[in-house]
Amino acid sequence: YVLLAIDTDSQMNLSFDLGNGIASELVGPTVFSIGADEKYIVVMQHPYDRSSITHYFIVERTSSSKFEDRKKGVQGPLTKEEFENLSASLSLPTFTKTFDDLK
Repeated sequence: YVLLAIDTDSQMNLSFDLGNGIASELVGPTVFSIGADEKYIVVMQHPYDRSSITHYFIVERTSSSKFEDRKKGVQGPLTKEEFENLSASLSLPTFTKTFDDLK
Protein backbone atom coordinates (compact mmCIF):
# COMPACT_ATOMS: atom_id res chain seq x y z
CA TYR A 1 0.00 0.00 0.00
CA VAL A 2 1.35 3.42 -0.98
CA LEU A 3 0.20 7.03 -1.02
CA LEU A 4 0.81 8.61 -4.43
CA ALA A 5 0.54 12.17 -5.73
CA ILE A 6 2.00 12.14 -9.24
CA ASP A 7 1.91 15.81 -10.32
CA THR A 8 0.23 17.73 -7.49
CA ASP A 9 -0.68 17.02 -3.88
CA SER A 10 -4.38 17.28 -4.80
CA GLN A 11 -3.93 14.01 -6.74
CA MET A 12 -3.06 12.12 -3.52
CA ASN A 13 -4.50 8.59 -3.64
CA LEU A 14 -4.07 5.27 -1.89
CA SER A 15 -2.70 2.67 -4.29
CA PHE A 16 -1.40 -0.87 -4.32
CA ASP A 17 2.21 -1.16 -5.45
CA LEU A 18 2.34 -3.81 -8.16
CA GLY A 19 6.13 -3.55 -8.44
CA ASN A 20 8.38 -2.33 -11.26
CA GLY A 21 7.14 1.25 -10.76
CA ILE A 22 3.50 0.33 -11.38
CA ALA A 23 0.69 1.04 -8.92
CA SER A 24 -3.10 0.67 -9.13
CA GLU A 25 -5.47 3.02 -7.34
CA LEU A 26 -7.59 1.76 -4.45
CA VAL A 27 -8.95 5.10 -3.17
CA GLY A 28 -8.87 8.06 -5.54
CA PRO A 29 -8.01 11.68 -4.97
CA THR A 30 -7.95 13.59 -2.89
CA VAL A 31 -6.81 11.52 0.11
CA PHE A 32 -6.03 13.92 2.97
CA SER A 33 -5.96 11.79 6.13
CA ILE A 34 -4.97 8.20 6.86
CA GLY A 35 -4.43 5.78 9.71
CA ALA A 36 -3.45 2.12 9.87
CA ASP A 37 -2.89 -0.91 12.00
CA GLU A 38 -2.04 -4.51 11.16
CA LYS A 39 -5.59 -5.24 9.97
CA TYR A 40 -7.04 -2.03 8.48
CA ILE A 41 -6.19 1.22 6.73
CA VAL A 42 -8.67 4.09 7.23
CA VAL A 43 -8.85 6.93 4.74
CA MET A 44 -10.54 10.34 4.60
CA GLN A 45 -10.97 11.68 1.08
CA HIS A 46 -12.46 14.63 -0.76
CA PRO A 47 -13.68 13.76 -4.24
CA TYR A 48 -11.20 15.46 -6.59
CA ASP A 49 -11.80 19.25 -6.68
CA ARG A 50 -14.76 19.00 -4.26
CA SER A 51 -13.27 19.77 -0.86
CA SER A 52 -16.65 20.47 0.74
CA ILE A 53 -17.50 16.73 0.70
CA THR A 54 -15.70 14.17 2.86
CA HIS A 55 -15.84 10.44 2.23
CA TYR A 56 -14.48 7.72 4.49
CA PHE A 57 -12.99 4.41 3.38
CA ILE A 58 -11.95 1.25 5.20
CA VAL A 59 -9.33 -0.93 3.54
CA GLU A 60 -8.88 -4.41 4.93
CA ARG A 61 -5.22 -5.36 4.64
CA THR A 62 -4.38 -8.57 2.83
CA SER A 63 -1.13 -10.24 1.91
CA SER A 64 -2.48 -11.22 -1.51
CA SER A 65 -0.38 -9.94 -4.39
CA LYS A 66 -3.45 -9.70 -6.65
CA PHE A 67 -4.92 -6.24 -7.18
CA GLU A 68 -8.43 -7.70 -7.44
CA ASP A 69 -8.13 -9.16 -3.92
CA ARG A 70 -6.93 -5.81 -2.57
CA LYS A 71 -9.78 -3.94 -4.30
CA LYS A 72 -12.36 -6.32 -2.75
CA GLY A 73 -11.14 -5.23 0.69
CA VAL A 74 -12.13 -1.58 0.13
CA GLN A 75 -15.36 -0.37 1.79
CA GLY A 76 -16.61 3.05 0.78
CA PRO A 77 -17.28 5.76 0.14
CA LEU A 78 -18.95 5.98 3.54
CA THR A 79 -20.57 8.88 5.36
CA LYS A 80 -19.14 9.99 8.68
CA GLU A 81 -22.02 8.29 10.50
CA GLU A 82 -21.55 5.00 8.61
CA PHE A 83 -17.81 5.12 9.28
CA GLU A 84 -18.27 5.82 12.99
CA ASN A 85 -20.71 2.91 13.34
CA LEU A 86 -18.26 0.53 11.64
CA SER A 87 -15.35 1.98 13.59
CA ALA A 88 -16.92 0.96 16.87
CA SER A 89 -17.76 -2.58 15.75
CA LEU A 90 -14.45 -3.25 13.91
CA SER A 91 -12.07 -1.48 16.34
CA LEU A 92 -10.60 0.58 13.51
CA PRO A 93 -7.34 2.52 13.90
CA THR A 94 -7.35 6.28 14.41
CA PHE A 95 -6.28 8.80 11.78
CA THR A 96 -2.62 9.48 12.46
CA LYS A 97 -1.44 11.40 9.39
CA THR A 98 -3.32 14.40 7.99
CA PHE A 99 -2.17 16.59 5.15
CA ASP A 100 -3.51 19.93 6.39
CA ASP A 101 -2.97 21.68 3.06
CA LEU A 102 -5.35 19.15 1.43
CA LYS A 103 -7.92 19.19 4.23
